[in-house]
Amino acid sequence: MAASPNDPRHFLYPLNRTSEYVLVDDEGNVFDTSPEGLKASIDYDATSKWGLASCYLQIEDRDFVWAYFAKPDGIILAVGRCSGEPFWEADFEKHALHIQWDRRLTERLMKNPIAYEEFQQRVQVGATPANEATARLLDQWLDRKRPARARADDREVQIIKRMVRTRQGQQGFRDDLIRTYGGRCFVTGCTELAALEAAHIRAVRKKGRHSVRNGMLLRADVHNLFDRGLFVIDKDYVVTLHPRIKKDPCYRDLDGKDLRAAAQGGPLPGPDALRFHERSRSWD
Repeated sequence: MAASPNDPRHFLYPLNRTSEYVLVDDEGNVFDTSPEGLKASIDYDATSKWGLASCYLQIEDRDFVWAYFAKPDGIILAVGRCSGEPFWEADFEKHALHIQWDRRLTERLMKNPIAYEEFQQRVQVGATPANEATARLLDQWLDRKRPARARADDREVQIIKRMVRTRQGQQGFRDDLIRTYGGRCFVTGCTELAALEAAHIRAVRKKGRHSVRNGMLLRADVHNLFDRGLFVIDKDYVVTLHPRIKKDPCYRDLDGKDLRAAAQGGPLPGPDALRFHERSRSWD
């Protein structure tokens, strides 16, 4: 079965039997980071709290977390689901997540682990998103081990959660942008609030967030042009119009406009989000 955008994602969590870190269960018992230590530390009736050196902004509730032991073991030995969103853990002095281990799937992995040679993705020192090939392999493994209804349930839950997050976040996002930009369109300077909309630079469906760094307050027509890729804002905050609208009298004066200068020291949207939008355009 092909993966859907509404499927939970996969993250490889690297473990190493020579690591200075340890595994701790709910009762405070300490285990080393070996395959034997992992087996002994897992309590299927509780969640495990593991630190996150990376990906704490990417991992979401119900995403799959795969415990991968680096060479010389080179095996995936357990799988669970992220329970809730990652959070800051003061005791760890970094972010952390709760993992609900899947008993049936993990017991199967412990009997027949997935070998590194089957996916050959380089795994960083922290939690690593599965690349396309690895995600496909893991999806296929799950399809063989789980009933089809479980996969369908996952998709339904993800769709509902995203709809709820969108409804909850959109109004607050607009309010934040109005405060940040002083009720003024970032591109045109329009101050008529009824005409202004909250624009995501990186769309929510593409993992963008309801954050002022990922947003601009834009006049409705300009918002539409931006979402359709008919203009971009480069790293220097200069506007470039699509050739199709360069001669339009309503917009031609925006071409080459220096938005940093126009902001007069005021807030600017995040450059990383703008680079993402600029790279996604289909014209030069």
